[in-house]
Amino acid sequence: MQRTLTNGSTVHGAQLRAPEQRNLPTSYYGRAAGLGLTLTSRPQKNASRIGVVGLGIGTIAAYGREGDRVRFYEIDPVVARLASPGGPFTYLADSKAAVEVVVGDGRRALEDEQRRGEAQAFDVLVLDAFTSDAIPVHLMTREAFECYFRALAPDGLMAVHVSNRHFRLMDLVSRMAGELGAHSLQIKTAAIPRLQTGPADWVILARDADRLTRLRIRIEKRLRGTGLLPGSVLIRRGADLELDDVPVWTDDYSDLSRVVRWH
Repeated sequence: MQRTLTNGSTVHGAQLRAPEQRNLPTSYYGRAAGLGLTLTSRPQKNASRIGVVGLGIGTIAAYGREGDRVRFYEIDPVVARLASPGGPFTYLADSKAAVEVVVGDGRRALEDEQRRGEAQAFDVLVLDAFTSDAIPVHLMTREAFECYFRALAPDGLMAVHVSNRHFRLMDLVSRMAGELGAHSLQIKTAAIPRLQTGPADWVILARDADRLTRLRIRIEKRLRGTGLLPGSVLIRRGADLELDDVPVWTDDYSDLSRVVRWH
């Protein structure tokens, strides 16, 4: 049994209801998805600052450890109420981390914090604010990614969730990383029910290529221990792809037609 949050045909999170399972991250955030593999590959001894643009039901809080701080940015106050303590989903209430929710547009909230000089320095910043065919373009522009990188700690990672039935966004994010002198790993996961993981596409970004190389080594070691079938999780470097024809969006220019999936 599980409880889900949906908007139209898009599932924004599912929580198992059995007491012994309700803290398990599921769906796009399962342990075999790109974000799950990244967060579970962190050194055990280090506390982390994690920022998340897009709350959903708060599944990412399940990865919070003692000493971690997780700050969600959520534009919809109704979603914030559903995920917060007292609502039908308990990931935030059950998290071992210190969790806070900022209600407002994620990019604008980050920019406002930067103007006020508030601490960010996120070890991991997650961008997860896309709904099926609704792409908030202002979150995917060069100027937006410059804001995200300002919000990162010097060796911080950014994780962008790009699972989408209608648009091809992995290469768009990798191209953006390259434009800003950063590096990317694309992680594509098939459905893996025994690890509570659904099909998921994630792109992990870092300023330092060696940082991603070390992360990839840890992820591949973790995957070898799971006994998954070959091809269940595909990992490739953005640097290995031909991305010259992929557009770079700015606040003044975007073109969805160049990334649409023409079925």
